[in-house]
Order: sequence, then C-alpha cells, then structure tokens
Amino acid sequence: PDLIQGYLGATGATAFAEGHVMTCGTVPAIGGIRPSQHFEMELHDPVLQRSLHHRYEVQVLPEVA
Repeated sequence: PDLIQGYLGATGATAFAEGHVMTCGTVPAIGGIRPSQHFEMELHDPVLQRSLHHRYEVQVLPEVA
C-alpha cells in the first residue's frame, strides 16, 4: 500500500489506470541481469496458462552536473 500511495502521490493520480501493473522485489532472471539498450521480460502463470510480456528501450541521457 505504501508503494502504491507513493506512486499515486507523485503522479497526482487517484488510482491505477486500467491495464497498469506494479512489480516490486526481485524477479528471477535466467542468466542474470546486466546493462543493455533494451529490457524484455515475461511472467508466466502455469496454473491459469497466461503470461505478461513487457519490453522497453533505454535512452542514455548526458550527465548534467
């Protein structure tokens, strides 16, 4: 609940929009996790036989200090 309230407070939203999810904690990764220009994952539920797929691209910004 604290994480959800922190997100909602930071965005000014009053609830998650339909279709949104929040993942927290450690998700096991085959082969480990290392730096990359993109990230792709899948969470599979073997009981209900359904999966969540997620992918994003990374754009490295210049350091401003």
